[in-house]
Amino acid sequence: MKSGSRFTEYNDFGFVALDILYAYAEDSGTYTCRATNVNGQAVTTGALKCLTKDSIMGETINQEAMDKISRLESRVQRTVAAEETTSQAPVFTSPIRDQKLAENAPLHFEARLIPVGDPDLKVEWFKNNIPIQHANRISTMHDFGYVALDMKYVKPEDTGTYTCRATNKLGQAVTTATLVVTSKDALLTESQHTDALEKIRYLEDATRHTKSATEETKITQAPKFVVELSGLTQLWEGQSAHMECRLEPYPDATMKVEWFHDGKALSIGHRFRTMYDFGFCALDILQAVAEDSGTYEVRATNCVGTASSTLTIGVKCKS
Repeated sequence: MKSGSRFTEYNDFGFVALDILYAYAEDSGTYTCRATNVNGQAVTTGALKCLTKDSIMGETINQEAMDKISRLESRVQRTVAAEETTSQAPVFTSPIRDQKLAENAPLHFEARLIPVGDPDLKVEWFKNNIPIQHANRISTMHDFGYVALDMKYVKPEDTGTYTCRATNKLGQAVTTATLVVTSKDALLTESQHTDALEKIRYLEDATRHTKSATEETKITQAPKFVVELSGLTQLWEGQSAHMECRLEPYPDATMKVEWFHDGKALSIGHRFRTMYDFGFCALDILQAVAEDSGTYEVRATNCVGTASSTLTIGVKCKS
């Protein structure tokens, strides 16, 4: 089956699918999905029947039930219309509060307001009785009785009196708060408690721990593979190879781990990935090819000695 603008196929982690964006009558038929690998194949089949618009029934076949549904829907619409009628003037149940912020800090004013769901309710924000204009750093919100004013960062000139005014057909309500922005020049950057600052610096001084740390990591043992290099030894071309082993001592800052293929240093690249962490050594070969066959050696060296472990693998061609 040819892929096209209407047909999309998926095959991802065992999930296969065929999507037809919009179906025509000529798309009707039997669809088969066939999966094949080197060991065999499997097939599943399904039928699609696409009805033309002329054969789709657009009229009700139970007029009595349709009449009852229409009566129920008309009653709901009348109820909703009655609920949307304005019943009271605005009232702030929770006002905005005064704030004192440092320069560049974010600002957030919020308040709670009733009635909720009034289509005629209008909410406005003012600074020093001047309407606030929307800008890149200023945003407002009014949703289900929740009103808010946000500024991404404040400047000293933002200091002033902020007012939120709510108005509908029956009246209006106002809540007010003061914002004070302290400029950076007015911020105290020096310590007000010199003795405490000296104690903190003493505790943070890493040089006090250098000697004990050096003694704890002193190496007296040559490398030793407690678990020899192991992994699959026979693979098909295209499979990924994984081999691993465990090494002591650790932690060892002087430990050097090297990988070799048939006696030659292994070039780490896109398909060859190595890992050494807490004594765990591993090599992954992605999408192996026949040339990857051979003997792999991991060699560990520290300031005391050297040890190695080997594993031979074979990669068979599919053909």
